[in-house]
Amino acid sequence: MRRLRDILKDAISCLDEMGIEYVVVGGFAVMYHGRPRATADLDVVAVLDTEKCEKLSIGLKERGFFADVDDIKTAMKEKSHCTIEDEETLFRLDIKGVCDSADRRALARKMLIEWEGTQMYISSAEDTILNKLLWGREQDIEDALSVITRRRDLDEEYLKDTAEKIGLLGKLEALEKLAH
Repeated sequence: MRRLRDILKDAISCLDEMGIEYVVVGGFAVMYHGRPRATADLDVVAVLDTEKCEKLSIGLKERGFFADVDDIKTAMKEKSHCTIEDEETLFRLDIKGVCDSADRRALARKMLIEWEGTQMYISSAEDTILNKLLWGREQDIEDALSVITRRRDLDEEYLKDTAEKIGLLGKLEALEKLAH
């Protein structure tokens, strides 16, 4: 059975080889910046046009994923996401296009990391916190809290300024009180 690191390596290498700009968000960003946690998917925001959708589908299929080009194109057109599964393990890649300011911020401030031997771009700690507060489910709040608690090198000015601009300053301040 394929291991998680091999699945990630295949997915990320496909994005890189196809010249697709991307950023990993969600649970994997939390695992890097915050706390270990279980996740059954890799959430990716990607800059995709029709041609790149086709290349991505072909590249992922070659690497053992169920990747329907029409599903990818529809998700990009509808500004939603598509789910692509590893054929062997059913581990999921949830890929969405750049749909809003949160996606644009995550892409603009992405950082290159190495995880289990694979280099990938992930959302910054600050943008991970902001996105989790924006999504606002119980799990998201716990994730944001774990990043605030663990990271001592946060860009506080960016975090507070952006939270204020997007109407999340009160939630951020409440979370910071819980963390300290």
